[in-house]
Amino acid sequence: SGPALWGAAMVAAALAAVLGGVALRRRTAARRATPGDEAGARARLLEEIAELDLGLRAGEIGEPEWAARRAALKRRLERIPARAPEPAP
Repeated sequence: SGPALWGAAMVAAALAAVLGGVALRRRTAARRATPGDEAGARARLLEEIAELDLGLRAGEIGEPEWAARRAALKRRLERIPARAPEPAP
């Protein structure tokens, strides 16, 4: 049971590192959004929220962490100014 347990721990650590790297890149990209790219920034944050929800449903994240991270993403989303639609010609 010793080698099997170590193998499972190594796989879990590698998976956590990969998922953490993906999440970090997405957060960095959302922060780097250029002024005037509100729609792109909003879309990226909505995608992060959706992925977080999927992670909760799949059991990859606990509910307390999910709630905290989701609330933080929603606060960031609320800070992005909504663009008024362009007037019709």
